[in-house]
Amino acid sequence: MKRLISIICFGVLLSSCVSHKPVPDNYTGPLATVSDSSKRIDGSKAYFFQLNKIDGRDVLTSVGSSAEASYGHGFALTVLTESRQVPATESELHLSGTTYYAAPVLMLKGGNYSVDGKVRVNLEANKIYYIKGELSKEYSAVWVEDSQGKIVSEKVEKKS
Repeated sequence: MKRLISIICFGVLLSSCVSHKPVPDNYTGPLATVSDSSKRIDGSKAYFFQLNKIDGRDVLTSVGSSAEASYGHGFALTVLTESRQVPATESELHLSGTTYYAAPVLMLKGGNYSVDGKVRVNLEANKIYYIKGELSKEYSAVWVEDSQGKIVSEKVEKKS
């Protein structure tokens, strides 16, 4: 368990050093917006459903932003959800749903669920999309919805 906590902390620190470029430098085409979502469980725990990469390019994640905002605040979790503009094209999105705690030691309480994977989706110009999902012991999933709540991607699923 100590190793898992160390890996997560290292991953959060490392992600703050990564270049976050959802739009390539030479891209001049239309844009769409992709927003993460979250569900607060209590003052120190939340579920996050987020975009991690688009076409292999790293993006700023809600877990990374929330970890940075919560640093030094003990067991108090500040939940931030990221939104970013991306090319409006057919794209490969790496999505994840994960349980996140303000303090890694709280992971020892249990109830830690996660799911991640890639989906292909055709993002349309000037549209807003949301990363949605559910996390539980029996079933976890993450997917993309449009602004009307219609699922526009395959679901990445994990059953126990």
